Amino acid sequence: MNDICRPLRNDRITFFLRKHIPSIASSSALIFVFFNPFPQLTAIEEISFYLSLLAFAAYIIFQKKINILDTPATMPFLLFTIWCIFGLFFAINIKNSLHDIYAHLIKYILISYILFTFFRSQKRINVLTTTVILSSVIFALGTMIHYYIILGLPFTRKLGETTYIEMPANIIGTVAVFGIFLSIMHFKENKTSIMKGLFGLGMFILTIATLATQTRGSILALFVGLIILLKINKRAILMVLLAFVVSLSLMPVRTVLTPEALYNKITKSDRWQIWYTFAEITKDHPLTGIGFGMQSYYDESLLNKYNSRVPPEYRQKTPHKAPHNLIVDLAVRTGFIGLILFGYVIITFITIAWRLAAKGKNDFVKGWAIISLASLAAIIIQGLTENTLNGPPAIVMYIIFAIMMILWKLNEEINQTSDLREK
Repeated sequence: MNDICRPLRNDRITFFLRKHIPSIASSSALIFVFFNPFPQLTAIEEISFYLSLLAFAAYIIFQKKINILDTPATMPFLLFTIWCIFGLFFAINIKNSLHDIYAHLIKYILISYILFTFFRSQKRINVLTTTVILSSVIFALGTMIHYYIILGLPFTRKLGETTYIEMPANIIGTVAVFGIFLSIMHFKENKTSIMKGLFGLGMFILTIATLATQTRGSILALFVGLIILLKINKRAILMVLLAFVVSLSLMPVRTVLTPEALYNKITKSDRWQIWYTFAEITKDHPLTGIGFGMQSYYDESLLNKYNSRVPPEYRQKTPHKAPHNLIVDLAVRTGFIGLILFGYVIITFITIAWRLAAKGKNDFVKGWAIISLASLAAIIIQGLTENTLNGPPAIVMYIIFAIMMILWKLNEEINQTSDLREK
């Protein structure tokens, strides 16, 4: 009798797990995504991530298949990861490199695949992106209220300047710009006036927050993205431009956008001095880099050594401990081979988005592909002036990757359905 009951109990447990694993994983993933911009909440993020990861692993075990990895992105991700692991043999700080390969690469890739697995439908994409919008709006509005009203800082100050160590101005911009683009799509898709009004208000708040950062990288990323999105919804884009005009009248951001200010920023920016120092490092470690670990940048003797090689007119008084540039950062930590392999990752996703935008099987796929393309272009542009391979900007990037993979899969499923109908 016990032998008979045991299989029945096992079947019930299996049925229960199969039924509830997706909801556990998706709910935990949404919590992780929601709290991404907020500093000082590492515990919540870690708990939600590992809970979703555990559910993800259980899902693979009970489904007894791993075709979730069958996407065009898997090979680029795998090659770049293998190269970073190989770089451990040449790393200056092996222990930190090993840590960062997991914490700031493998973990982010896992996030993409968790989202890809459990949000693979039109309805779930809408839930995921709405969560990102809500999170970014609450974060941006709360930050502006705290910065300008509670702390009483003048509007002439950059939002986040010197006050928020974990979320400086450039990082705030990466979160806000992504939220703007997602809001534009939801504004277009929603038919009710109330929902359009809410998403329109979200766009307005996020645009003001972007301009309040007074960061040229974020402002340029916003405008490039809007050009890509002209095909989506001109009314929504006009709302963003209206917020831009209002911000110009209320904030001193216009002073950083004058031709003279832009020329001085390009020719006299301290970024050139920073990049010059890190470029000297690549001369000694051109192929493998110094290792993926970011704590290598905190080695003052290393930075002083290479800063001394820089011509006096470009030499930093005190070397910065970060390159503030996506390309330079990759070249220094992973060498030029790593830079090429990450370029392979980016080109793969640009190709996916471009093809889906042009030849997607329905308007949903095409529209979100354009949004994803604009978002990826924006995060790359912002990466030219800020470190975007770790923390909230990196998670934004890997959310974009996940959305692109989901769209690719949805389009493939539509193709297969069409083939079956033809047969």
